[in-house]
Parts: sequence; C-alpha cells; structure tokens
Amino acid sequence: MSLSCPLERGGPWLAGRALDVLRAAGGVEPATDRQRYVTGTRRGAPLILGEPLVWHGVAVVLEACQMDGQAAGEVTLRLPPWQELAPALAEAVVWELTDRLAEELRAHCGVVSDGRAVGYPDLGRPQASAAGLQRSHLGVIVPNQWLPYLRPGSNPYCSLSRSELVVVLE
Repeated sequence: MSLSCPLERGGPWLAGRALDVLRAAGGVEPATDRQRYVTGTRRGAPLILGEPLVWHGVAVVLEACQMDGQAAGEVTLRLPPWQELAPALAEAVVWELTDRLAEELRAHCGVVSDGRAVGYPDLGRPQASAAGLQRSHLGVIVPNQWLPYLRPGSNPYCSLSRSELVVVLE
C-alpha cells in the first residue's frame, strides 16, 4: 500500500508522522534483525527512509520518500504476500491502518501494489491520474469523485471512512 501525501514546508517529516500512526495502532516494534536505510543530503527530511518493523509478528517496512521542492511525497507500507499476512492479521486491520495513515497524512490518493510505489500523480488532472494508477497497480485508493474516471465495471471494494477514500481492487 502506497499513499501520495502533501508535503508541509518545514515538516513534520512524513516518516515520523507515519511511524506515530503505526505505533498508536499497536502491535508494532522495531525489526532488530534488519537494517534501516536512508538517503538524503543530511539537511531536512531524508529523500528516502526505510524503517523495518514487526507488525503483529509480521515483517513489514515503512518507507517514506520526500523530495525537496515537491508538493507531494510517498508513504509506502511494504507488506508480505497475503498468504503470509492473513494468518497474522484480519483484513479489516490492514484497511483500518491504511485509513488512519491516509487520514493523518492527508493522502490525496494511493495504490495497492505488488511492490511499486504510488509515484507522483498529477492531481490537477484526476482523470488521467486515476486511469494511469489503475493501469499500473493491483488496486487504487482514490477519492469518491475519481470513481467515474476508472475503467467501466470498477467497483469500490471498501470505503475508508476517516480519510474519505475508496479502495478499488482489480
């Protein structure tokens, strides 16, 4: 799951805010057997920060990408394949965390993917952005007003009530 989030000048950093949401949700601890990764200029927010975690016994990575001068950044929660995740967590827990992250980070849109992040959709062109995201990912997380821009026959899978986004899976 990856979200496109507006950046605020001077912070707070996306990674820190996302980690706060994960910790508040509970069941999260550092993954001591894996390394954190970070790249940047050592001034301001890291360009990319990857934080290995254990969420309810499952290895995950929280990754944030925040480039200087961009209006939006990415927050991606890298989860294992569903067959590994399902025995540890109910599906509703995954969507609840997604909703909490989207709400806190004021996410514009997002994707459910097999490893690729959301990128930087052009929010001024929602029709093109919605179609492009849907072509490139297993599912999309979009505002209700983007639903008409998706392929015919696309139906909401679930609604995220806090963030007011809708999940549409292929």
